[in-house]
Amino acid sequence: NMEESDVVSSLSFDCKDKQQLHEMKSIVRKMQARMVRYSILSSYLLSGVPTSKYEMKFGARALRTALTCYLNLSLTLDEEFLANEDHINDANFYQEECETKDEMMAYMALLHSSAVMRSDEIALPPPTMGEVTSALTEESGSGWGAILSTFCKHVMSLRRNTSFDSLVCNIPRWKWALDLACMAQEGNYQRYFLLLEKGPDILSSSGCNHSNTASARARFVILARCCASHSLNLVRLAALRRFNHAFGKGEY
Repeated sequence: NMEESDVVSSLSFDCKDKQQLHEMKSIVRKMQARMVRYSILSSYLLSGVPTSKYEMKFGARALRTALTCYLNLSLTLDEEFLANEDHINDANFYQEECETKDEMMAYMALLHSSAVMRSDEIALPPPTMGEVTSALTEESGSGWGAILSTFCKHVMSLRRNTSFDSLVCNIPRWKWALDLACMAQEGNYQRYFLLLEKGPDILSSSGCNHSNTASARARFVILARCCASHSLNLVRLAALRRFNHAFGKGEY
């Protein structure tokens, strides 16, 4: 009986420790998400400041670090939700966390797209490690395929029994960022700018108020455009090159 009580007591402490760990992870994720949003906005607002006053590459590295930290912490999000004894009552809170993860993945995809477009631009010299876009490349690679690799790692591998279409429907912000990347890769720049202006068609797959508010939608669209701003000049350049070629001028 004493041994059984010791085992029960030990398991009780383990459960409490795990619960505290999960709560701590949730707090850290919220902090990292706020740091990501702050870094995106500050990098955009300070983009015209001389390097003697502000080094953009340091801000880009801070943003990349915050994004990576958040996504790594989010790998256990589903596990934490299912391990919580009160997970049924915390469904709205879990949905909020999932939508924040979708938001962070969208920012990552947009920033990585800017980095790829910069590296693919033949009219400019190859990017150096000191450039902002070099610090925004995803860990899984430097090409367009890295966006899908990140999806596989942070979403698909965690929900193996869910269809691809269902998974994508649950992350509308990332899907929108992927559509933007596809338009840029295909050279469909008119569609690219239309998508960028419109924003995601669906900002929430649930009825919770977290993402249905006007402020949440405005915040995401503004920050997403800040992420895309790193490559807007490159998109304009590529669009002009295509128009010139289409009109038979042959100017490159």
